[in-house]
Amino acid sequence: MKHHLPRSAKQDRKRSVGRIQQGVAASLTVLLLAMGESACGGGSNSLTSALPNAASNGGQLRQAMSLPVSYQATVLADAPTGYWRLDAASGSSFADSSGNGHSGTVVGAVTHAVAGALSGDADTAASFTGGSISAPVPSLNSAYSLEAWFKVGSTGEEHFLDMSPQQMFVIRGQVYFGTGGGHYLKSALSTYGDNNYHHVVATYNGSTKQLFVDGVLAASSSDTVGYIKSSSLSIGQFYAGGYSFIGSLDEVAVYSKVLTAAQILNHFSIGHVVTPTPAPTGAPTPAATINPLIAKHVLTADYVVSNGGTTVAPSLLGPSLSWAETTWQDNAGVRSAGIKAMYYTDPNRIGPSDEMRTSDETAYTHTCTGSRIHSTFLNQDLSDPASASMRTTWKNYIAAKSAGVVWDAIFEDDTNNVLFATGTPCGYTSAGWLASSQSEDVAMGSTPVIYNGLQVDGQMGLNSSANVLGGMYEGCYSDSTTYPKIWDVPFWLNMENTEIKMAQQNKLFMCLTRDTTNASSAIDARKYVYASFMLTYSASTSMLWELYGTTSRYHVLPESKLVVANPLIATPSDVSGLKLSSGVYGREYANCYIGGTSVGACATVVNPDRYNSHSYPYGTKYTHTIVLSGGGIIDGGTVATNGSAPATTVPALGSAIVFQ
Repeated sequence: MKHHLPRSAKQDRKRSVGRIQQGVAASLTVLLLAMGESACGGGSNSLTSALPNAASNGGQLRQAMSLPVSYQATVLADAPTGYWRLDAASGSSFADSSGNGHSGTVVGAVTHAVAGALSGDADTAASFTGGSISAPVPSLNSAYSLEAWFKVGSTGEEHFLDMSPQQMFVIRGQVYFGTGGGHYLKSALSTYGDNNYHHVVATYNGSTKQLFVDGVLAASSSDTVGYIKSSSLSIGQFYAGGYSFIGSLDEVAVYSKVLTAAQILNHFSIGHVVTPTPAPTGAPTPAATINPLIAKHVLTADYVVSNGGTTVAPSLLGPSLSWAETTWQDNAGVRSAGIKAMYYTDPNRIGPSDEMRTSDETAYTHTCTGSRIHSTFLNQDLSDPASASMRTTWKNYIAAKSAGVVWDAIFEDDTNNVLFATGTPCGYTSAGWLASSQSEDVAMGSTPVIYNGLQVDGQMGLNSSANVLGGMYEGCYSDSTTYPKIWDVPFWLNMENTEIKMAQQNKLFMCLTRDTTNASSAIDARKYVYASFMLTYSASTSMLWELYGTTSRYHVLPESKLVVANPLIATPSDVSGLKLSSGVYGREYANCYIGGTSVGACATVVNPDRYNSHSYPYGTKYTHTIVLSGGGIIDGGTVATNGSAPATTVPALGSAIVFQ
């Protein structure tokens, strides 16, 4: 790619079109993040929180708490070095709203007062057709953040935020940040040249570059070539001239510090609000607005196949396994605390293509009569994969699965030296369990604990302990033989009520399930899918399905395309109040979304059959029903639906386990 620039500028810009893509799965932490595939919305954000009602088992719509915050106030609270709203009606300059006096000077053709990124804000933006804005900025040195909202529809290389030698530009719908010599990050999705506004932030802390698009970490890389030597910011053009931006820019800001992922997500969320369709006549009126992360965050595979081979449309599956508000909702408290979740699959024993098996390290007590594998009390610190080659194998597998994937959260094998206590024997009280757990390793001190609570008496007491980070259930399954029927009282109700309690305590919850789709009962508890687990953040639960090939070839959804919001019955403290006359457990929602598009009201059905081996949530459109056949058993049977849900344009995505 030829650039007609001075020699020094050419050197700064050396690169090739075939630069290696940066992995989007790097540094994944907690947090339900939006796909960000639509135009940006309002400039203030009314966050709607589900407040569990301990007394309700049939009450009406959840309470809402409205916290309108302006985008400008949010940016200023994060102390920018320079902040150009680009909202001047006319003139040859744009004011610096940071108060630091770094006004930008117009150079060439710049159109004033075009539609801004924040549709709920009266401020306008600037449009560029070959001109630019030059603003003086003090040296940012080794730590900085660059931020803007951009809208572009063309496919050429167009620079919109440059400070020599660092450049931020879009080409063929992908966002780039960096400098020459291969020191670039680029977004994995080529969808940002769609004539809609998108939010972008680039950060550098002296050793690591990060690129966020629409609140999501799009790319990250260790890189010492992140310095800025210029004291001039070029808005709308390459810093040495040319490569002009053809489109609109708004809300440009620079910071002499690194914005956190939480701050970046907050900026995007406040500047991007979705208003749901009103509830049907006769239903309680839902809150006026909801966070777009609820409506827009949808990752999915295209199908789910039962053992009998029946394909079920993913648009008919609602993510409502639990009643702790499964609404893909970001929780600022958990995010800002830096809490990482944990997912355990015994990586020392298996590779990505291996069958899931248990060992002494992964054995659990299933019943008070003892486990069929192992029945002792075990404590262990989770470790990295046993060898460098195994770790490389996992990383390669993750890289192959993660192109374009945006993750909610990751259960990490070695996060913060968390103690994982497995296989508790019967008769343990919550107090006794904690005491024994800590006494296993005195040096652990206040190391947080994840507990296996299926057979811990008084396990609700664990939720109030400051030393307990979360809980895990081994046995979120049932069958008709000798294993606990998790759908039966008290197991299923106990599991769900524990999760609700965990949600109220801002703690994590993990649920493992067993594959019983194989015809051979001899495999019994040694055959695991590890397909079902849940993460609980405040009053929200995120559920991710892992995809593994078993001998029964049973596949599950990584996530669902139907996203529910505004339940018509408040979250109970005891889920037995949600039992319907048919014997199943169900719930209705005022607003539901497929691919970010409102489809009106819908209903979800949990526990369609008590002998269903997997805790799958089945949800349909409000006016449709789910019909179970094959003897009422999902595994080996069929699922049929009456009618169809609207089509979705959300792309298919895979899933992977990430170890950091």
